[in-house]
Amino acid sequence: MLDKLIATHIDELRRLCNESAHLSFTEAEMIWFEYFEANYLFFSTMLVSKGAPYFGTQFLEFMMDELREEVDMNEERNRGLNKEVVVRYAASAVVGIME
Repeated sequence: MLDKLIATHIDELRRLCNESAHLSFTEAEMIWFEYFEANYLFFSTMLVSKGAPYFGTQFLEFMMDELREEVDMNEERNRGLNKEVVVRYAASAVVGIME
């Protein structure tokens, strides 16, 4: 049952991402944070709870999938770096902010 609830929230976040693809990163980010705020109890429980590592893994993978499309390796700050490392770093930062 928890797996289904987690999947439902991840799917909703994915839908929000798809719908906000035409927006700037900052504008799209605000939509995510509004969703997180509206579902605070769920996300705070899942991110802080030691009993929900499955959610943490799923959420990090979701963030990496979304950011993989956004990371521009041609930007000066990313040149010469491994794309997967940049993506994991950025995704971990978002998850860390959420926590």
